[in-house]
Amino acid sequence: MKGLTTLALQLLQATQALLDSVQSGELEQLEALQQQRASLVAELNDISQQDWPEGVKVECRALVERTRQLEQEVIRVMTEKRDAIGREHDQLQRNQQARKAYGSFS
Repeated sequence: MKGLTTLALQLLQATQALLDSVQSGELEQLEALQQQRASLVAELNDISQQDWPEGVKVECRALVERTRQLEQEVIRVMTEKRDAIGREHDQLQRNQQARKAYGSFS
């Protein structure tokens, strides 16, 4: 069985990989990373119910807090990318409408 700190660290690393993937635009990995994170969260939740020394709990809390910060960054980056794609889509639609309008003069 993995220790509490080990699982929290693995969750942090998986979340960092998720952020790296989103930032680089390599979205093919998102589903696998999310599944890995879900599995780690479930496992972490299960073993966190056990008695752990206070030092381990403190270290784990710090790792989980850093993970939460990374998750917020993932959401921020994905929102920015979604908004940018929406703006590009709107511009394409305007260009298409303009081409149609100009087509009647050909």
